[in-house]
Amino acid sequence: ILCAAGQKDLDSEDESESLLQMEKLILDISLEPSDEKRRKRLSLLIDEELSKPNGAPSDFIDLFSSALEKVGNLVQNAARQRALEIQGQSKEEKKERMEQEAESSMYEGDGEMMSMGKSDIERQLWALVDMMIQSKMTFKKANEGNGD
Repeated sequence: ILCAAGQKDLDSEDESESLLQMEKLILDISLEPSDEKRRKRLSLLIDEELSKPNGAPSDFIDLFSSALEKVGNLVQNAARQRALEIQGQSKEEKKERMEQEAESSMYEGDGEMMSMGKSDIERQLWALVDMMIQSKMTFKKANEGNGD
């Protein structure tokens, strides 16, 4: 009984570590400033994982979906907090903050989003939603291809 309980703890630790690694990967992909590069990177990752044998694709889908949801919630909560902070600012403070964000943006090459006045966190939220849609469509096609 102790051995089985110990194995369960090890499995749980492995799952936690896998989830953490997947969250980091998703976060990293979501920070890619180019939609095209981000979509290609995600597509390559998904295609590679879905081509593995046995139960690996199913495990990947579960892990990826859980991690994406968790990262999305974290970024969404950060965006809400930022919005609340901005609500309390004067027009001049808001303008100054937007200028500072534009100067320090990690999305320098993304003129379309910059021209729309989107902050880094808003662009990251967009990227996560885009990743969710892309992954769901790919997973659905894969399931249809397997006859599920």
